[in-house]
Amino acid sequence: MHTRYYVLDGLRGYAAVMVFFSHALGMLPPAQIPFYLRNSVLHFLWDGSAAVDLFFVLSGFCLALPYLDVIPRKLDYAEFSIRRGFRIYPTYVAGLLLALVLRFWVFDPAGLQTLSEWVRGLWVQTPTFKDLAKHLLFVWPSFDTHKIDPVIWSLVIEMRISLAFPLAVWALKRWNSWQASLAILGLSFMPMIFVQTFMYLPLFVLGGVLALHRRAMVAWVQARTEAQVAGLGLIALALYACQFAVPGWRPDPNALSTHFMIGAGSGMIIILSLGRPRFHRLMSCGLSRFLGGLSYSFYLLHLPILLTVSSRVFAMTHSLVLAWSASMVAALGTAYLSQKWLEEPTNSLGRWVAGGLPTWLRNRRQATFAARRG
Repeated sequence: MHTRYYVLDGLRGYAAVMVFFSHALGMLPPAQIPFYLRNSVLHFLWDGSAAVDLFFVLSGFCLALPYLDVIPRKLDYAEFSIRRGFRIYPTYVAGLLLALVLRFWVFDPAGLQTLSEWVRGLWVQTPTFKDLAKHLLFVWPSFDTHKIDPVIWSLVIEMRISLAFPLAVWALKRWNSWQASLAILGLSFMPMIFVQTFMYLPLFVLGGVLALHRRAMVAWVQARTEAQVAGLGLIALALYACQFAVPGWRPDPNALSTHFMIGAGSGMIIILSLGRPRFHRLMSCGLSRFLGGLSYSFYLLHLPILLTVSSRVFAMTHSLVLAWSASMVAALGTAYLSQKWLEEPTNSLGRWVAGGLPTWLRNRRQATFAARRG
């Protein structure tokens, strides 16, 4: 049995909700968004880009943790890939199919015509069978993720990096000193020179480094005074919200340095959540765990549902608040059904397949050896 931190589920759930808020407020023309939200540190409450970076750091932490725990799981690439595939792919395909159904049979583009240019630009191009085939292949070198469900760009990155991430976990496991961890983190910047997707690899590796050294960092945080922890919390927030923390300064949102500042803030938030009771209670309460359990399906499904429900409700009521509220309820309900009837069964199936693989391979090798001897 390996360590599970429910507080991280809560963080993931809140991050998914922040992405929802980002897309919901993005439906407003920019001039209609209050200045104190658009140009202040409060923007972190609906900063979808930062929330996705937090997702990536959390993924690295959770993927690496079983192999870096007190009693570590044996790192087997085939087993890792199978479990990861079953975790992501079935729900992803179901999300694509639901998005297509909503796009062609329920969505009414006329209902969004008075809203922002961004939302009016979604679901304009009709996906072809070739587009669908590329989506189903998932890690196809290049395809337009905006044609069916725009949020899947991050899932494509997550799946591609997951295929390479075991190498980083092996290195962290093999050389587990602080100096080696920092060197491995530095080396993780190199692959992005060749493949743009790997721009996000350092965030995953940062999560792995946090998983490896979590006990020392949590102990250090627990030894700090309340005032020191408050200061650390402010630093974490400033890094996480770096795009809006300093009035008059806007770092390039696509720059690697911006993503890594957000990643550093995300890492500090993770350690503070693990190490301090107040943070821990907030992130592991019933609501947090509920949102965390739904986070993958909610993240995957929320934008098609938001577009579809808003196109109908806003056209009837001319109230975005009602449209957003109805969309949130519909997204949470659909995500709950997806989690119970799709995610949990396919996750269990993935664990069963991955668990039986070593036995099957061992029996096959023994049978082959016996046949050769015979």
